[in-house]
Amino acid sequence: MSLRARTPSLVPPARRAAALALAIAGAAACSASTPAPPAGPRAGESAAEPAPVLPAYVEAFDYVWSTIDRTHWDPDKVGPAWDQARAELRPEIARARTADEARAVLGKLLARLGQSHFGIVPAEVYGVEPPKAAGGPTGPASAAPAASAPEAPGAGGPATTGLDTRLVDGALLVIAVEPGSGGDRAGVKPGWIVRRIGGAPLADILAAAGGERDPALAAFAVQQRMTGPVGGTVELELDGGAGEPTTVAVALGTPPGALTGFGHLPPIRVDYRARKLGKDAGYIRLSAFFDPTRVNTAFARDLAAFERTRGIVLDLRGNPGGLGAMAMGMGGHLVAESGASLGTMITRDSKLSFVLNPQPVRYGGKVAILVDELCMSTCEILAGGLQALGRARVFGVSTPGAALPSQIERLPTGDGFQYAVANYVSASGEPLEGRGVEPDVPVPWDRAALLAGRDPAIEAALAWIRER
Repeated sequence: MSLRARTPSLVPPARRAAALALAIAGAAACSASTPAPPAGPRAGESAAEPAPVLPAYVEAFDYVWSTIDRTHWDPDKVGPAWDQARAELRPEIARARTADEARAVLGKLLARLGQSHFGIVPAEVYGVEPPKAAGGPTGPASAAPAASAPEAPGAGGPATTGLDTRLVDGALLVIAVEPGSGGDRAGVKPGWIVRRIGGAPLADILAAAGGERDPALAAFAVQQRMTGPVGGTVELELDGGAGEPTTVAVALGTPPGALTGFGHLPPIRVDYRARKLGKDAGYIRLSAFFDPTRVNTAFARDLAAFERTRGIVLDLRGNPGGLGAMAMGMGGHLVAESGASLGTMITRDSKLSFVLNPQPVRYGGKVAILVDELCMSTCEILAGGLQALGRARVFGVSTPGAALPSQIERLPTGDGFQYAVANYVSASGEPLEGRGVEPDVPVPWDRAALLAGRDPAIEAALAWIRER
């Protein structure tokens, strides 16, 4: 992600990873590698530790520690302080009596790095075994995820209410309602506020997730409370802005989007939509940077259809990221000159520029990109890169700055292990991590506008596109 003027909260990565399992700047794609044998004790360490109750987690700890020690691009992160972290925490994980206790210790270890894209994804998050990637790690120009997968009963994650929400000034604001969803059928509208979920006050849910310091984690905690099996319901207490709150039972249904898989990630739904906004603008929305064959084909087709418009609105709000190569692929449809770059990936041993190659289908009109506090990773790389190149104008809310290219592997415990393998510097020359894409035109969430059926960010983008 590429950003300015925000300090990232250091939420324990074991908790953050479950929230951000999709937030992967996939320049290094998701590896299908098998963990190497765990590292033995370094000089001066005692091998005489208590027999662990959960030996697989001790093995996982050794693998996590040694992988980061071997691959992290910043020697200041993996020097004596990293050795000290292992000396302090390995005995602690050896004493763990439950998987949650062991994951908490792994979270403490990863928290020492203070960076995004390091975390443990609990095995139960996966639900079903994801498709396996062919071969080993792949680079950004050759990442080849599985195609859109046929849906099996129970696959594709939990059912949802169809309500998209954001935390705004301590309130949980409904910003969009999926047509035909349970939320829509229950009469919920954008601009309504969710007070309670399943009888639990919002404040209690947020407190359990560590408060509002991390918008992404808080959003995940809230959304988890509003999911369940298809055909189930969730009770919501809502304030529609007209007086007394109302309580409704909202039916849960399959969320929109095509089901796809990649490497060691859980199944992912990718929702791509396009339409005209009046006579002079096109609109494209993408929920995540996965399923590249389908998405890139649709993107080229729709840009061709919008050829005579004055501009397009690319809506990336809520997009947690995905495959970094897709930022280059999509960006290539928006530039005319060869050699433009979205930025540079820096590993311990090399540098790789995210070069944009002009595509046969090229859109020459204005490009407005909508971002928000849940636009992360590849989402930030594309938005921040096109902004720095002067090719796009960005509207909305500042992004969080979680831009590190990463991999995910499966540990002996069945949990996922996400770890960053590189730093990322934007086309402006600024590191993206922990900064955030600052919109050219800030457009905060506005309850009154939402209640009136308006989307201020789209309105601001259209006003710019229509300027002579």
